[in-house]
Amino acid sequence: MTAIVGERDNLIMNTVPRYAAPIDRALRITASSTTFEVSLTGQPAPATITFSALMLGAVGEIMFSSEPPVALAVTNGDAVLKFEDMTSSIVTVTATTVIDGLTYFDRQTVDKRQALDLRPPPAPTGLATTGQPAAIRLNWAAAPANYANLDYTEIWRAPVNDIAQAAPVARADAREFTDPVGPGKTLYYWIRYVSRASIPGPFNNSTGTVGASAIEVEHLLQVLTGQITESQLYADLGAKIDKIEQLEDVFGDAVSAAQSAAAAELARAAADQAAGLAVQYRDASAQSAISAETDAAKATSQAAESAQSSTNAGTSAAAASRSKDLAVQAANGAGQSAVGAAQSSSSASGFANAAGQSATAASGSATMANTNAGQAGTYAGQAASSATAANGSATAAASFLQQAQAILNDPITGLVDKYAAVKVLADATASALDGARARYAVQLDADGVAGGFELIGGGGRIDFGVRATSFFIAGPSGGPVAPSVPFIVRTTETVIDGVTIPIGTYIANAFIQNASITNAKIAGDIWSSNWAPGANGSGWYLQRSGDFYANSVRLRGNIAGGAYTGYSWPANNGTGYYLGPEGLLLGNPSTGRYLQVEGDGTLHAPGFSIENGRANFSGNVNTGIGAGFRIEMGPDDPVYAMWAGAGTKNDTNAIFYLKRSGAGYFGGALSAGTLRTAVTNPSISANVELVDGPFGTNGGAIAVVCSYNYLEFRGRDGGSYSVSGPESSATVRLYRTIGTAAETLVQTFIITGSTTVTNSGIASELSFYQREMGGSFTYTDNAGSSENRTYRAVLSDRNLKTVTFNPVSGGLGASVSTLNQTLTIVTTE
Repeated sequence: MTAIVGERDNLIMNTVPRYAAPIDRALRITASSTTFEVSLTGQPAPATITFSALMLGAVGEIMFSSEPPVALAVTNGDAVLKFEDMTSSIVTVTATTVIDGLTYFDRQTVDKRQALDLRPPPAPTGLATTGQPAAIRLNWAAAPANYANLDYTEIWRAPVNDIAQAAPVARADAREFTDPVGPGKTLYYWIRYVSRASIPGPFNNSTGTVGASAIEVEHLLQVLTGQITESQLYADLGAKIDKIEQLEDVFGDAVSAAQSAAAAELARAAADQAAGLAVQYRDASAQSAISAETDAAKATSQAAESAQSSTNAGTSAAAASRSKDLAVQAANGAGQSAVGAAQSSSSASGFANAAGQSATAASGSATMANTNAGQAGTYAGQAASSATAANGSATAAASFLQQAQAILNDPITGLVDKYAAVKVLADATASALDGARARYAVQLDADGVAGGFELIGGGGRIDFGVRATSFFIAGPSGGPVAPSVPFIVRTTETVIDGVTIPIGTYIANAFIQNASITNAKIAGDIWSSNWAPGANGSGWYLQRSGDFYANSVRLRGNIAGGAYTGYSWPANNGTGYYLGPEGLLLGNPSTGRYLQVEGDGTLHAPGFSIENGRANFSGNVNTGIGAGFRIEMGPDDPVYAMWAGAGTKNDTNAIFYLKRSGAGYFGGALSAGTLRTAVTNPSISANVELVDGPFGTNGGAIAVVCSYNYLEFRGRDGGSYSVSGPESSATVRLYRTIGTAAETLVQTFIITGSTTVTNSGIASELSFYQREMGGSFTYTDNAGSSENRTYRAVLSDRNLKTVTFNPVSGGLGASVSTLNQTLTIVTTE
């Protein structure tokens, strides 16, 4: 055989054949089954599907591929797909072969279907609730591992623990749900699974799981502030104090009014026994007078003792003299009280004689006698205190005590029914041995509930204590600024307008320079004082939703999310992430998707690893997205070891491929000393085009050979063919682009075809017709520029001679058909 030499021989060898054999060629693929039926137990039927490909009219090597890529076992020209290799619900298998430069292919699609499971799902387990500010979070255990028909989880809720009153509120695809119910809500929850067949299962329990949302501090402050500003204490402290001009008269009027009221009540209660009760009141009044005289005598005696103390205290003579004067005044007061008591006794006798209606007045007089006697005792106590102060050389002391009380007796039993008292105490002591001590206290007792406040000073310190149900600080009234309540303390739990207020301290706004907090629940956002958003911002910001913003984060521990609890892969296909000193974990190897970066820099991923500076890759590479231009390579494709092109992955769309069989294709051309390109478009469209470039050039003359071929061969029985009209023709236009300049038309080529008809004349035998066009032209580009070149060939004005089939009876319905068209550009520099 003569060696291939010369430009013409090379051109002929690299040109797609212009003619094809007038026989029918087709590639057919069949599948042993088109569906994997998956039982309720997860068993497929069949376990494998076999794809068989048959090339009609020719012999060639058949390759199998799939979309999406799956493992195919090719044996004896057949491809076998296993159920466990089905990575998606639908897989399309393609059989491909190339004969005489033409690509033939056929496709078969199979799917997998889950048998409809009409069984109800099992009952969920492990339902638990967690209170959050204004929300309740629900969590529950995973469905049993042997149940794979779960669609979603249904959440039901009721205000009471009664499933009959529950209503569905949400669906959850995961194992948790957050219910935004608002602050301070208590609700009951139930959950149940729903299958993919929309069949609900039983509830987790007939008894609801209680959940309570936390109350935000802002809301509690609003409730507390509202209660305080409406309280009597708040109003009393903010009320103006009126001037008291005649204290004694006012006091006397008040006492008289109280006495009159008491007398009237007693008179009504004992009207039927007025005479007998009056005698008792008279005796009580006389006894009150005697007690008053005794108290007066004691006061006189104390005055005398005070005078003696004054004489003995040489260095405190002035103090003793003042004490004596006070004692004399006290004695005089006691004497006056005694006279008042005697008058009260006389009045009581008169009331007894008057019987029934005067009984109440006698009792009132006796009460006054007791009061006066008590005042005498108080004066005597003050005198004794003054006398003690005279001994200033060793100990000095002073005290002040006031007490107001109200007692209401049961009119039938005479026992105490209601009791309220207020005591104000102030005392001061200075001692050569014990030092100085001061105390001021206000105590309250209302029916046995006692409290108040007290200040104690001494020993270089002053202590202040409060015993109260609630304590607050509020701004004064009457000022230019509306008063507020910034500080509230609750020592007992209470309920206000349906809101439970826990024990604690409530602060509206706090400015704290240094704080030590054991536990903190923050309902809103927190941020640093220098926080500023944006790319050039500063500080940090933590949102209530969980988002965190900071310029940089330095951690000494670890970060875990999802199913991770440490530096180990989670069980049961759990996923998430872990970042710590040991390294980084993402995903899970059991799912086939994971990434591990160890602390020393070693990296592991499916089919890829970097160890000791060496990278190892055993997976697939795809440099593009979708059907755009891309390069693919990897072990999963049973046909192509490497492929580059755009569109469906096949020989036609490739600009380069290397097959596992050893076959390969390169759309360009490489030769020593020669720059060569070649592209072909096999589309059968009537308006096809082809682009070659852009590619580099050395600035020399470029020979551009453009060729076009069209071949149509058809045949059928039961009739004959006839032709009419002009002969087939087509126009090819060649355009050139240099660098970034505009595209220009450089040559136009008109191609004329031929049509032949072969009629058998027998109805049961085939008749044939063939339409063909072909030709090529060469354009020499002598622009002499080294800028990139692009050539574009466009097929237009393709007109085919008319072929008509004339049917006759007796045909068997047999037919053959072949249609091929190619447009090619070859450049050589």
